[in-house]
This record gives sequence, structure tokens and C-alpha cells, in this order.
Amino acid sequence: MDGQIPDLDRIRNWGCTGVTAPVLAGGYTLPTGNNGDRDRRELLAGIFVALYCAVGSAQRMPRPDDAERNAVHQMVVSSAALAASEAESYLTLISTALEAPASVHLRSLAETVRRLVICREYPALALELYRTALPEWLRLVAPLNLPNVPQPAAGDKNMRQVEDTPQFQAAKADIQARYHILDSDEWRMRSKRTHGDIYALVDVSNKLSGRDGDVSSAINRELPADKFVNGHLMRAIGLAIFALHNIVQEFQIDADAVVADFVNRYDAMQRRDDETGALRVVVPPRPA
Repeated sequence: MDGQIPDLDRIRNWGCTGVTAPVLAGGYTLPTGNNGDRDRRELLAGIFVALYCAVGSAQRMPRPDDAERNAVHQMVVSSAALAASEAESYLTLISTALEAPASVHLRSLAETVRRLVICREYPALALELYRTALPEWLRLVAPLNLPNVPQPAAGDKNMRQVEDTPQFQAAKADIQARYHILDSDEWRMRSKRTHGDIYALVDVSNKLSGRDGDVSSAINRELPADKFVNGHLMRAIGLAIFALHNIVQEFQIDADAVVADFVNRYDAMQRRDDETGALRVVVPPRPA
């Protein structure tokens, strides 16, 4: 850093609203692969493209003077941006039948959307999370002994410590009870492949033991075929719509009709699935 004091205020008061940003340009092409019903993949793609647009629109909003409101805005915009990225990553992997490794992106999408909603409905917690940026950065660079960079202050919480507080846990339980975004069991199960824990190792070993000539499919596909991929595409669609709805409402973006169209298409798919039993999994009876 050549002896210069880093601009710690830019880390302390981070955010991307109140800026002049170009209008979103270009288009989107579905990723390679035809795994999963095309109409579901097209709907998910349309939603996260709209989510990218909403993030870009929100950037032009002036930063509010109120600390809590500003924290909510920055947490919502950045969370919506991550949600769009996770949804796109999920679609890219799932389209090429990389179903198992795609699951972590579905979990991350849900976790990000849950935090977005908590920040909207609990502004005081949004401010606490927002203020962890500088302490987190100071802890990250402390081992480097950078000149003119202070040591982290004792007692300053990082983001995970804030999320472990009773206040945040109560908010998370409230949001889960009302919106059913991501429960603890789903979070834990969708983390196993990513962490490479023993459950994931046993699971992939069992699949390899009964494989046909395709090693890749045995490792990466999830059963039951078609029902898994389409069911989880529906999960991703619902989460992406909820993220879009929340950023549109928070910034009063003129996109209610767009959101309503996505919801209607999603509802129609659900009704079709209920009528046809397309996603219904029949569990064989246990032997007597």
C-alpha cells in the first residue's frame, strides 16, 4: 500500500445504490443441455434475468440518510444480485445433468433469499449485518500486518456471529414459519456434497456400485430421474420469484406486472404437476 492509509470508510460505508449505472443491455441464451423440462428452464431464466434488471434499476436510487434504511437497501440489492447469480449457476449446471453439484447453488440461493427477506423485515438486524463489513475485513488482513491498518477491535462481531445471536435466530425462525424458504434439515443435506462429508462419499459409492457404462451420470445424476430435476427446478423458480418480488417492493420498481406474470406461470405449472402427478414419487412398500 506504499504507506498510504487505506480508505476504510469505503469498507465501513459500502454499497452500490446512489450511483450512475448504465442501462442493462444484451440478451440471454439458455445454457447448453436439455436436462429438465424446457418450459421450467425458460421460466427460471426469465426470472433471474428480471432479477438482474431489478438490481440494476435499484442502483439508481439515492442512498437514504437513515442508517437502518440504508443498510436494508444495501443488503437487499447485494443479496438480490447474489440470488440472480446463484439461480443462473444452478440452471447452467442442472441443464447439463450435473444435478448433484448443482444442489449447492440451490441451497445458496435459498440461504441468500432468506437473508434478503430477514433484512427487509428486521431493519435493526440488517444494520447489524451491514456493520460487520469493516471488522470482517480487518480480521481478514490482520495476519498480513499491513501498514496503517488498525487491528480489529475486541468484541466486534463478524457476520456469522451476528447470525448466531438469539435475535437473528428468532427472526430466521419467524421467516421460515411464514415463508418456508429453507429449513435446517434442507440446509444440512444440501451441504453434504459440497463439504465432501462421509454421507456424500457413501452416496456416490453406492451409485457407482450400481452404475451402467456411464460413470459421469452415476456420480452426478440424482434419482428418481426427471422427477428430481424438475422438482428442484420448481424450487429454484419459487425462490427466484420471491427474491424478485422483494427487491421490486423494497425499491418500488415498476415491475409488478412482470412479477405477476411469473407467478401465474409458476402456479399453472404447479397445477399441471398436481393434475398429472408428474413430480409425484411413489415409495415402494417395505417388505413384510
